[in-house]
Amino acid sequence: MRTAWLWPVTLLAFCHLQAIASMQVVNILVDPIKLSLHISDTQYSLLQGAALAVFAVVVGLPVARIADRASRRNIILLGVLGWSAGSLLCAVAQTFAQLLAARALVGIGEIVLFPAALSMIYDLAPRQRLATAIGLFGSGGPLGAALALIGGGWLLSLADETGRLTDGLPGVAAWRIAFLACAVFGLFAVAGLLTIREPVRHTAGAASAARVPLGRHLQHAWPVYAGVSGGFILLSTAVFAVNAWAPTFLVRVHHLGYEAAGRLTGLAAIGCAVAGAWCAGLGVDYLQRRRRDDGAVLASGVISLSLAAAIAGAVYSTSLLAAAIFLCVAYFLLGMPTVLGGTALQQISPSHLRAQIMAAHVLLVNVFALSAGPTAVALLTDRYFASTARVGYSIAITVLATTALAAFLLLQVRRPFVAARAASAD
Repeated sequence: MRTAWLWPVTLLAFCHLQAIASMQVVNILVDPIKLSLHISDTQYSLLQGAALAVFAVVVGLPVARIADRASRRNIILLGVLGWSAGSLLCAVAQTFAQLLAARALVGIGEIVLFPAALSMIYDLAPRQRLATAIGLFGSGGPLGAALALIGGGWLLSLADETGRLTDGLPGVAAWRIAFLACAVFGLFAVAGLLTIREPVRHTAGAASAARVPLGRHLQHAWPVYAGVSGGFILLSTAVFAVNAWAPTFLVRVHHLGYEAAGRLTGLAAIGCAVAGAWCAGLGVDYLQRRRRDDGAVLASGVISLSLAAAIAGAVYSTSLLAAAIFLCVAYFLLGMPTVLGGTALQQISPSHLRAQIMAAHVLLVNVFALSAGPTAVALLTDRYFASTARVGYSIAITVLATTALAAFLLLQVRRPFVAARAASAD
């Protein structure tokens, strides 16, 4: 059946939703957790980024190597159980160190899910619908972020000035319930995964038959991977910076309550970022039909520059309405890099190395982008501006620097990218 790929890809999108919700729920809980655990913006940024990178460094490539040989569905299943357990431990953490360790376990999500899921999608979807299928998977991320922001903001609206609930479970910190809810969602993801099977792997040509090891392949092809992966790492740095601090920007600069800030950014994620993910997939498939084999990297370069302009507009707007409109445009663009990066790397990777190459990229994203984006904003706010109310300018500086470099790399690598696509298809 032509549409047989829809159900398993939808389930993978739900796993993506749950993983991203677990990772990003902290972005609406900043000040309540800071108050509860007595930590600074810089310490908090470690919970948003660096802590999640720990498992990427330790288990990323070994797990991906298994995924290129064994059941990718079962690997994702174990990953869901792991990052859900991390959310549960976050809910009961009593100190900053305990919460930091629990967040590290939550970091299993991205490093396990992305390489295995994108490799599965490559084998599930028709070639002419690959980017669209990855767009469906990518839409789970913005939906997860939206649920985390809206749900977290709603819980905080039920709390008193100390962050503790006044109804239902009086005296319990609202941020603990938010982490607990993320853990419960994992049970639904597990149930869904049990309804699908591991797809048959598609191999392509002599290159796959030779099964060249990852290290030898990268020795010859490293320039194109450096350009593509490097560009998306820089673009991801900007994405994580905005995702981590946009709700706090609305609270501190435009004086919104947490529920209102969570609702605004959450609705922007649902209405705009999900649309962005879908448009990215549909757009790349359209460019492919128009014989633009460089479509994924060309579009990404343009998006990088557009994101910088949207964030500058949001930060320098004096009215809440104007800032909200620019943020909606920014969230539309924030939904695209996951789809475009996943598509681009799948297009140039040999079939027997797809999960490993994606894992190496995700590892670099976690080590550099996920850590550097939130932390750069926090350091600029704490050390350079020395004012929490200037967080918007910190976001703008971080985004401008990273997106300019990303656009340069992605637009420069178009010809090598097309050549690598042709070599991978031979």
